[in-house]
Amino acid sequence: MKIEEVKKTIAQKTLVTYDNTDYTVTACILRLKGREWNYALELKDLKANSVRIVNMDKVKIADLSKDNLQGE
Repeated sequence: MKIEEVKKTIAQKTLVTYDNTDYTVTACILRLKGREWNYALELKDLKANSVRIVNMDKVKIADLSKDNLQGE
């Protein structure tokens, strides 16, 4: 994901996918590792009262079209 997508995802509470599981993004974290900046996202689990902190590059906006096809 790009930072612009992250901002929009947080504001609109859009679902994202990480490790084949859907989450909502609750925070964007900027960390300095050595001499490089690294973005991480805080993901809230929809089914459990927990969060995961993951690398922003490994998160994708959820594809809800597969769910819509199953519901028809």
